Amino acid sequence: MLVGMLITEGIRADRAQALALIAGIGAENLMADRAYDTDEIISEAKKAGMEADIPPKRKRKEHRLYDKYL
Repeated sequence: MLVGMLITEGIRADRAQALALIAGIGAENLMADRAYDTDEIISEAKKAGMEADIPPKRKRKEHRLYDKYL
């Protein structure tokens, strides 16, 4: 289900828009691909009451658990 969309000009990193998309939505889980694995995005998801089901980047020192089934 599509919850929101932002269209940006030119070449912009998708994850730069993630915080704006998280704001104001009510969801149990935030599912995204590895590119969205940033401390800031995960922190904002938790503040909004969501569980961040985002695979950790390979270079992360501490890999978080996430629900692979979702």
